[in-house]
Amino acid sequence: MLLTPKSTEITLPEVHLLLPRYNLLLKQLLMRDVEKKAKSGGELTEIVNLDHHRYEDIPSRVQARKNDSQETWLEKTEVELLMKWKLKHGKFRPQLLALIASNSADAVKSTTTHAFATYEASNPAQSAAAITQLSKLKGVGPATASLILSVYDPTDAPFFSDELFRWVCWDERAGWDSKIKYDAKEYRMLCDGVEALRERLGVEGEGGKRVEAVELEKLAYVLGKCAVNKKLAAAIEKEVGMGQEGGDEEREREAEAAPSPSKRAKVGPHAASRPSQRQRALEGNTEAGDEGEDAGGKVVTRRTSQRRTRGGSGSGKNEAVADTAVTSKRKRKSNSDNL
Repeated sequence: MLLTPKSTEITLPEVHLLLPRYNLLLKQLLMRDVEKKAKSGGELTEIVNLDHHRYEDIPSRVQARKNDSQETWLEKTEVELLMKWKLKHGKFRPQLLALIASNSADAVKSTTTHAFATYEASNPAQSAAAITQLSKLKGVGPATASLILSVYDPTDAPFFSDELFRWVCWDERAGWDSKIKYDAKEYRMLCDGVEALRERLGVEGEGGKRVEAVELEKLAYVLGKCAVNKKLAAAIEKEVGMGQEGGDEEREREAEAAPSPSKRAKVGPHAASRPSQRQRALEGNTEAGDEGEDAGGKVVTRRTSQRRTRGGSGSGKNEAVADTAVTSKRKRKSNSDNL
């Protein structure tokens, strides 16, 4: 079962270990949606597609606008997609979509332009002014405003999600059920908590970078969902286990497909890698008690037993012939060395 490490105790290796579970969680949520829609006959809104817009498509568009012009903004359609993603990840409030849609395209573009400029001109940790400006749009409160800032700056601007707030600003009594007011004061608490966590985790290796706010958001989503849904957590951990077994099987197949020492001698680039005459003889004639003579004892023993099965009672005769051949070659080599 997936344990929930506290934000004050989690380590950087644990962060990297748990982050891949986000995609597994997404897969489980999609499967659940497919089952629900199949039963109800409703329309399927793929959470995977919305996730792509939120984490890949829209942030890359914003970054392109940063690079191409002095101003950066969001289009109305992009804000609508972000709201759909937010409602899909959290509590579904259909009235918020209607409110977002009631904003004009010009209002969305001008408001986001000014908010991003304000954010850029100030300390990223002090984003209150940008949050206030974005909240002027209909249907946008501190949580949605923080989501808009997050696609502008995924590294430093945390999204005010339920899971991230509850994990970083942990309430020992209420835990994952703690009440959230979604106000500017709580967002300030979240920003401070995320920054303190990133600072404590530090960087991994020389020249490494700190964990991004968006990564902590994904991690908290996994921890929060799995903590309150044991069935979901079990399904994810089962997939993690299957993935590890699959990796082991793949490594075993690669090992079996690798050429034997004698075959590597034919195709290897260096003559020094070729096995000696004694090694080739041992591959065909090593007894079980001779395993200590070379590193491939187990493989050699298996090959010997297979030859004996095929050779039947004549296996001893074959071994004697092999030994005689080796002795004769050694004598010829010794005579040639004396010439």
